[in-house]
Amino acid sequence: MRIAKLTGFIFLLLQPAILSQNFAEFGITAGSGFISSDSPFISGFTSSVSAGTGKIYDVLFPRLSLYYAGDFNSLLPASGRSYYPFIKAFAVKGIYAVNVTGNLYYEQGLGLFIANERIFSRSNSWGAGFIISVLGGADLRGNSNSGFRVGFGGEYGLTFYKKYIRYFGFFAQMQYIISLNL
Repeated sequence: MRIAKLTGFIFLLLQPAILSQNFAEFGITAGSGFISSDSPFISGFTSSVSAGTGKIYDVLFPRLSLYYAGDFNSLLPASGRSYYPFIKAFAVKGIYAVNVTGNLYYEQGLGLFIANERIFSRSNSWGAGFIISVLGGADLRGNSNSGFRVGFGGEYGLTFYKKYIRYFGFFAQMQYIISLNL
């Protein structure tokens, strides 16, 4: 009950900032990478969904991302293993985005990374740490304020609370940006 009251209080405090934003963005990523937790790296696939809103300053905006990274073998239908390692995580990042020329842009991110590792069948631990990311891409919106952006990037997440859970991924990203200017 306390968490619900605290969340409601924070939402009320942030309401003017949320209403003053000029855009919202939603994105998905897919790619390959490595995961580990006090173990050697395991190659696998990475995926995430994200949402962000408005610019805090001229080029900085917040983004919330949910991640899932798992063993490639879990995608194969003929694999006879009964357990596949994976990591679930979420991150809150500050994204610094810059338009380079025309429709080309790059972005860099830094933020809080909270991960749940299931590398071994008997492990189920949470850790907190940081995540950094870089991405370069093309803005396909043209003269419109709403539309798609695509790009390629990489990110690295590391936790240092309880366990050293590591996530490293290369990915393709697609975002849809919605203009909130009326």
